[in-house]
Amino acid sequence: MLSTCGGISIVDAAAAPLDPFAIEMLTASMGGAIRAVLEAGASPAMVRNLRLHLVVLCQAYVVAAAQVGTRRERVPGTRR
Repeated sequence: MLSTCGGISIVDAAAAPLDPFAIEMLTASMGGAIRAVLEAGASPAMVRNLRLHLVVLCQAYVVAAAQVGTRRERVPGTRR
């Protein structure tokens, strides 16, 4: 059974493509977490926990990013 976050399932969120900014944020957050574990010594237990928590991190972010979207920068001369 797939988890839901705020009423949107992971399957629903995965159906909508993420914008490039969200992809950059996701990869940066994964890279930071991996780096922190490696710099801390990366015991086998830490690596196991990292694997589990990276899945949670990615799933939660994809769901949240699909709900929030990205605000586009305002173009001069437009109302939006």
